[in-house]
Amino acid sequence: MTVKKAQATIEVDSRLNDKEVKKKVAHYYLSPEVSGAAVIDSFSKNYTGEQVSFDDMASVLKDTTKDLTQNNSMEYVERLLLSQAVVLSNLFTSFARRASHQENLKWYETHMRFALKAQSQSRATLETLSAVKNPPVYANTANIATNQQINNGAQPTQSSQSTNHESLTHEQGAKIPTQNKVKQESKS
Repeated sequence: MTVKKAQATIEVDSRLNDKEVKKKVAHYYLSPEVSGAAVIDSFSKNYTGEQVSFDDMASVLKDTTKDLTQNNSMEYVERLLLSQAVVLSNLFTSFARRASHQENLKWYETHMRFALKAQSQSRATLETLSAVKNPPVYANTANIATNQQINNGAQPTQSSQSTNHESLTHEQGAKIPTQNKVKQESKS
């Protein structure tokens, strides 16, 4: 079965002037779905061949993103992230196995570097999946205070509660008493 690759087609109103047509075409090509379809189209030839047209990919991608945003469903995102984590884990295994068969240190190091990068990306993808499934909770209240003291645990002793305000006063121009003088004055 041979299917020719279809070029991206854009339907434009014939009543639009040249500038409006160019703007509409630019909006089409800069849309996230068309950009995504272009990348998918470039990299997917080894498994899709020529059976899927660019327009079909862009249309399905647009339907998927529209469905996700309207229904606020995270099922697709969860499936996507889990699939990516599994693929990255398999890449890790593949590169690590290739590295074990290398006799040249440069090729061994290169394969191991790719293996460890794939492993790191798999871990990061699983962390993202965890954050999607269990979003962090932010407190709705803020406790803002000036000079606030929080005592967790033992109750304060009696001596720390009673303060000698007289020892804290100081007249302008007078010498500041040293620690020893303050202790002596408080004993008398």
